[in-house]
Amino acid sequence: LNGKTLIVEFARGGEHGYADALSQLSPKIVKRAVILYVNVSFEESWRRNVARYDEKRKSGLLTHSVPRAEMEATYGIDDWFGIAPHQNGTITAQGISVPYVTMNNEPESKDPQVLGPRYAAALNAVYSVWKEKR
Repeated sequence: LNGKTLIVEFARGGEHGYADALSQLSPKIVKRAVILYVNVSFEESWRRNVARYDEKRKSGLLTHSVPRAEMEATYGIDDWFGIAPHQNGTITAQGISVPYVTMNNEPESKDPQVLGPRYAAALNAVYSVWKEKR
């Protein structure tokens, strides 16, 4: 993947969800990784889950809905703030220091005028942490 960017997406889930997921990645990936954590509260995740469901297109990949009980059981616990207590910094995964930034993604927006600056600030911050690490 020289000259390429690989994006790996994780969903919250479980008391040690992110820690377990990071422990299973190839060390080659972890050594080159940075983490952008997109923070959305559980209640906002639930609201978005309900809003995206479309009865007429219920077989569509992006129109699915997860029942509330399942969301609470599977996604209601999030270990991110236990392993990454600050807005940005580094965490240790597999003995490797990994830069991260936590970006708040509320209120929801689909407007590029809102999302552009939101993501640009987060990506600039994680790049700064990554540069310090090097």
